[in-house]
Amino acid sequence: MNPSVPARLVRHLVVLVAALSLALTAAPAVADPDPVGPVATVHHDGDLRIGAVVSAHLDGVKPDTGSTFRWFADETLLFTSEPSLTIDPALVGAAVSVEITVPDTEEQAGGSYRSAPTPRVLGTAAPTIDGTPLEGGTLTAVPGTWTPGTTHTFQWFADGDPLAGATASTLPLSSSSVGHSFSVEVRGSLDGYGSVTEASAPSQRVQSKALPTVSGLLLVGATLRAATGTWTEGTDHTYRWYADGKAITGATLSSFKLTKAQGGRRISVRVTGRNEDFPTVTATSASTLRVVTAAAVPRISGAAAKGRTLTAKRGTWMKGVTVRYRWYADGVAIAGATRSKLVIPSSSVGKRITVRTTGSRSGYGTVTRASSATRYVQRVGKATLSGSTVATRRMRVSSGTWTSGTRFTYSWTLNGKKISGAKGSSVYVRASWKGKRLRATVRGTKAGYSTFTSTTSSSAKVSLPGRTDPVSSWNCPSWAPIKGNESSMIYHMPHQRYYKATKPEDCFSTQAAARRAGYRKAKV
Repeated sequence: MNPSVPARLVRHLVVLVAALSLALTAAPAVADPDPVGPVATVHHDGDLRIGAVVSAHLDGVKPDTGSTFRWFADETLLFTSEPSLTIDPALVGAAVSVEITVPDTEEQAGGSYRSAPTPRVLGTAAPTIDGTPLEGGTLTAVPGTWTPGTTHTFQWFADGDPLAGATASTLPLSSSSVGHSFSVEVRGSLDGYGSVTEASAPSQRVQSKALPTVSGLLLVGATLRAATGTWTEGTDHTYRWYADGKAITGATLSSFKLTKAQGGRRISVRVTGRNEDFPTVTATSASTLRVVTAAAVPRISGAAAKGRTLTAKRGTWMKGVTVRYRWYADGVAIAGATRSKLVIPSSSVGKRITVRTTGSRSGYGTVTRASSATRYVQRVGKATLSGSTVATRRMRVSSGTWTSGTRFTYSWTLNGKKISGAKGSSVYVRASWKGKRLRATVRGTKAGYSTFTSTTSSSAKVSLPGRTDPVSSWNCPSWAPIKGNESSMIYHMPHQRYYKATKPEDCFSTQAAARRAGYRKAKV
């Protein structure tokens, strides 16, 4: 056979000769059409993309051994004769075809078969994800550089599973996103080109969004503390404190003690969270109001007893601060008690009193300082006298109403001078006190309470009684020398004849007193 004659033409000539021979020897019949030759195709699994491997197929299968191959990019012959071809970047924009040449065999004639061209190879890029995987943030798919004119569609995945409806180029992250890793597939299409899907690498897991807060007294010398907020479990935190936006040297703990250098400045804290497979996230608290430079702890002066007055001593505060007061009994605010002085109400008996001073100034933190508590409030009774100021009688003192459980001691004075040995709640009135006045003082003590005293008003002047008892069988007291004989109802004066011989049953200080008692004066 002449090698210059195409095999396909030879086959067609053989078929024609056979047909003519049959026509000459057989009855007339309708001739069959020319049989269709094998179909060459470029086969590929998946998208036609850079790196894909395409294979030459004949009628859907790989050609027999001995076949030869010529590959074309558009009409340019490629320098390969293998049955398969790896798409490389040089083929971007070209349509690929293959010519398969099959040798003659005893069973069939050989021939060359050219495939239809593929769609053009689309230039693609692996997409990337822009944005921090943080709750409340947004991830953005960045397709990269594709063949100009390519249009893209998107599909987002969470932990490898497609997200229903997540087909935009952006993905907002909500609280339900926390802990998940996201990826995106970008599919590019262009008329005349094959459509290709490219997938991004998965993102780090989404970290929960936390807003740190600062708590504590905004006062020089006080300690501030940082609360991290809610982060993903297992997150480790570091801290950095700032004053007016500038880092404070060495302030890297979760708490910070304010110094004079921070006076008048606004404080914030920056918290950085680190967790394996999660992004490292830094969150900054809101700035505080300005730090107050001076605010003294108040002191209370005065005695803690019902009806007594307590005074709050505010101490030294920063210039320009307005100070307000609030009084408390056992930690409960006393109604209306908002001045620097407090008259202790009866409702506070048995309770401890404190005062809080609150200082405020525009732009600065409000500072409240609390005093130490007083001792328990005592109910101090009013001491009063009872009895008689007549000599030989008794005077008594009543302590009045005090808090239950109070113990008492007593002392007495005569014209302001302490009476030695007079320590009881009553005292015997002596004739030698004639013309003087008595007073008694009650001293009340109870554990946990202050000690108080209550002093009576002065008594009437001590007077002598007109009638009294003898001091012995023969004698009357010197202040009542008149002897009365009860059997005769006669009284004897000291200068009378029978005075010394009389044993008195009654003694009188004056003759008038004797006569009032029914006695008459002895004649001699």
